[in-house]
Amino acid sequence: KFIYESTNSLDIITNAKAVFSVSGTSALEAALSKVNSFTFSKTFFNNLEFSHNINLNELKHCSSFQDLLIRYKGSPKLKINDYMLFVENHSIAATLSDVYSQPDIINSNNVRSISKGLVQIIN
Repeated sequence: KFIYESTNSLDIITNAKAVFSVSGTSALEAALSKVNSFTFSKTFFNNLEFSHNINLNELKHCSSFQDLLIRYKGSPKLKINDYMLFVENHSIAATLSDVYSQPDIINSNNVRSISKGLVQIIN
């Protein structure tokens, strides 16, 4: 079956049994929709319930889709509300972009906010 460009991706995701992605937004949308998502790269949202980091070797050794789900079921993960708090506590009010499309990023308040955020990450 072909999927047309105009198709709402969230309709596809919510009707899927799982979503596999390198690291895309579709995997985050799936996990937030309580659809199992598997990313082949580590992402900031892999600690969210229904989001799993997997590699090709692990995938190759699964005997079935059900086996894959069993392997990842029960691993300690954050519920959606806890995840939202996690993101909120690890976010900064700043814009990180390029100066051509967003010239305001070089204002002193934005630069200061980014600097503070980077110091938090390092510490």
